[in-house]
Amino acid sequence: MKTKKRTKLTRRQKMTRAARYKDAKLWIKDYEGKILVQKYKKRYGLDSILKAVDELLKLGAKLDREYVARIKKSVETNIAHSIAKKESRPVFYTDDYTPKRDVTNTDNKSELKPTESLEEGSKSTN
Repeated sequence: MKTKKRTKLTRRQKMTRAARYKDAKLWIKDYEGKILVQKYKKRYGLDSILKAVDELLKLGAKLDREYVARIKKSVETNIAHSIAKKESRPVFYTDDYTPKRDVTNTDNKSELKPTESLEEGSKSTN
């Protein structure tokens, strides 16, 4: 018998938004730590810290305005840094570079374009 693949997600991380809100209201009341936003994000498997801040504010958690502003500024700085890093990467081809594959065609059926040497060789054999 084939064994089932188990996901690495916990029960809380698979919850729908409505179920997460219901569970989180009780969890927020009992939570006594200092890093509420990070723990909420990790506990419920959110991919963005901004999403965690928004949900906590909707649930009525008391967050310092300065803290929320610092988080938003930090995320904006990280995004700007990653964009600048991508733009500063070296380009490994020159202007006269032409790809062998048609890169404008997005479907997987695109084939390699024949090169001039192959065309000349096929003409001479005929």
